[in-house]
Amino acid sequence: MASTDLSEKLETEVHVKAAAHDVHYVFCNKTDQISNTSSDKIRSCRLHQGDWGTVGSVVEWSYVQGT
Repeated sequence: MASTDLSEKLETEVHVKAAAHDVHYVFCNKTDQISNTSSDKIRSCRLHQGDWGTVGSVVEWSYVQGT
């Protein structure tokens, strides 16, 4: 049986009008809320394994790439 690795690394730069500690808190503790802050770019994220905000969790991101 063939296996497909769909994991890739995506990097981008985003300008945010918020304090660094607030952004860090959202990414670490409220990952499921990120799609609410930028719904035109980030469609959704789903937790597949683990707990939100914990190391080793598996999260699927659905996003729009490009303009």
